[in-house]
Amino acid sequence: MKFDLSGIPDNVELDSAQLKTYYDQAFTTNSNDVNIEARRVTAPWDESTVTWDSAHGDYAEMGYNRVIVDNESANCDTPDYPKTCPNDEAKWPQSTSTLTQYAVGDDYQYNNDSATGDTYTWIPRLTEDGYYRVDAHYVQASDRATDAPYTVHYDGGKETYTVDQSAGSERSQWETLDTLFFRAGTAHQVVLGDVSDQAVIADAVRWTRFARGTKKANEQNTWHTFSVRSTVQSWIDGSQPNYGFMLKASDESLGQGGPRYEASEYAYNGESANRPKLFLTYGKPGVELDKPTKIHATGAELNWSAYQDPNADSDSDNIVEYQVHRSVNQHFQPSASTLVAPVDKGTTQYTDTTAEPTPADSDEPFGNAYYYMVAVKTEDGSIIPSPTRLVRLPKAGRVVQIFQGDAADTTLSSGQPDTNHDVLAGEPWLEVGNNSSTYGNARALLKFSDLSSLPSGANILDAELNLWTSEARGSGGIYDLHALSRDFDETSATWNQADASTSWTEAGGDYNDTASDDVPSISNDPKWHRWNAGDIVQQWVNDPASNHGFLVKRQDEAGDGERVLFLSSEAEEENLRPKLTVTYTEETAANTYYAPKTPSRMISGDEYTVEVTVTNTTDKTWPAADYVLSYHWALPDGTDKTTSGNRLETALPEDVSPGEAVTVQAKVKTPIHSDEGNKREAFVLQWDLRNQTDGTWLSKNDEDITTLDQKVMVEDPTSNELGMEKFYQYIREKHRFRLEGDGEPVRRKHSI
Repeated sequence: MKFDLSGIPDNVELDSAQLKTYYDQAFTTNSNDVNIEARRVTAPWDESTVTWDSAHGDYAEMGYNRVIVDNESANCDTPDYPKTCPNDEAKWPQSTSTLTQYAVGDDYQYNNDSATGDTYTWIPRLTEDGYYRVDAHYVQASDRATDAPYTVHYDGGKETYTVDQSAGSERSQWETLDTLFFRAGTAHQVVLGDVSDQAVIADAVRWTRFARGTKKANEQNTWHTFSVRSTVQSWIDGSQPNYGFMLKASDESLGQGGPRYEASEYAYNGESANRPKLFLTYGKPGVELDKPTKIHATGAELNWSAYQDPNADSDSDNIVEYQVHRSVNQHFQPSASTLVAPVDKGTTQYTDTTAEPTPADSDEPFGNAYYYMVAVKTEDGSIIPSPTRLVRLPKAGRVVQIFQGDAADTTLSSGQPDTNHDVLAGEPWLEVGNNSSTYGNARALLKFSDLSSLPSGANILDAELNLWTSEARGSGGIYDLHALSRDFDETSATWNQADASTSWTEAGGDYNDTASDDVPSISNDPKWHRWNAGDIVQQWVNDPASNHGFLVKRQDEAGDGERVLFLSSEAEEENLRPKLTVTYTEETAANTYYAPKTPSRMISGDEYTVEVTVTNTTDKTWPAADYVLSYHWALPDGTDKTTSGNRLETALPEDVSPGEAVTVQAKVKTPIHSDEGNKREAFVLQWDLRNQTDGTWLSKNDEDITTLDQKVMVEDPTSNELGMEKFYQYIREKHRFRLEGDGEPVRRKHSI
């Protein structure tokens, strides 16, 4: 696999680089532990033509992340890491021997006296969690201590190892102490003790995390992480060409199978969270932008982690403000052209209202795609960007809300009718089907309990229950979605019981007999399967007490047909947990009318054309024969200034069903000032729908949908004292009018 690194700045020094690959299934067998390595590829290849014969030997060294901490005098009291700390500098003097040429960094310190109790400490700054091999370096000589004690402090404890510093056929010696688990940060250390009347050498210690992972026996639905900083750094530096990575078993002669990693292909019903990823960490630490779960037509609701000052002793890295940036490109540098808004440093959320929705006539319900970034501006002027998040916007007037991650879910089993299966056989699975000798007929229960965030009057246009297939056995099944009619407890529900004290009316769950939707023929391929749950969710919005959750079952449970394992809310990858995606409209003016191009200044008495998208946020169709788009004029204090001369109407091009939208070129005529002279006056343009059949206005008939009010400054053409001369001809391009002849204005229509 190969990643495009063209977006990484030149000469970047990486803190870490992690290659991550995900798998749901194994091949050949899943019963063995298999070690996997990430190696640097040494020759170019093409994904459409490469074969085993053409490339199986084109690899070099395994990647790694290595931290070397060398001895250094008088740096223990500094705030920076890594660092070294002798208990007493005088007890660990710098060596002046010619043997220092064999030391790391051409120097080492030593202890050689009769007293004991002196120590020398190496403290690393590790950039990622994981297992590291710890090695100590010394310069060999015959008078060295034969049992120099190194104590390694790792995550969970400490171990002491003795090293014979007189041993070795060469002067420069690295001695492996152990491979242990460490956490990222500066909490770990290696401490060297002294030995009475023997020379103990304090030179360097290194921590190395290799690009190696292990597929555990019978393990699946998980990520493997390979530490590849050395490999990626060589590509950035230009010392090696970027031909990508090769993942291979450490010992390919064993034939023990391995993971079937999921690829960067459109093969998972639209999901990309399971694709291979390369995470690079460098520069100053910023913030983490959460995956948006509520998306309006004009932008997403954003939340992010608070900025953590990396150095409390310095003011230069103190936060001044957050900045929200947006681009159509995934990799971009924050700039004035991408800035959406600054955000106060005490706030970690923002709702964008300035993005352009997916066009009303688009065939794609989520067409316009944007990448969001939250940057931190610090006192020294630095702008520290976050990773980007992709958002696809709905059409005007629509809102998308995603519920995922914490749904209550469990499996009911007729084969084990009194056993709870919140976690099935110790795995994060929901089973549905009828061909298991252990579980018999199996049904899945799910409940998304936080739907109260949906507005009470929401008109549900679409609701999809999404379940991720881990594997399927058998064929021919049809899987139905039903609404439950009784609550359940995921930790105690069984085939017979809804909870520990309540039985189902009928074993297997109480549910509405009519299926909301069905999914046929689920294959063994990992991917999303979706059920339409719009009617069920609308019922829950109308009557929140009726939300007891979903039940998924095989339509025909007779015989021995097929069973499917779906991932549950306990799955490691949060983006593959059960998901409910709801698209709705809400009866508000902002959702009903979208007119971002209305001019803020207009000429008195002129006619304009303004693009307006009208979305039907009600539950009734708006016939084109009845409804027209119009408006009112008012002063800022609410005084109505609408007349038959300044109010125009624009017909709707077609009937507008609930949830649908149309874009019209609305005609607008501005009020005419009654007095003479230079004049500017503030007005409010109030968009509204009028039923021309009965003469009523939508804003008067629907208490939730008011007019959409936009401020407009209306000017006389003479307000800038231009064109007052009787025979002077003045042409003004911006407002497209001109004065001719005797100075009378010649009106023009304006298209915006």
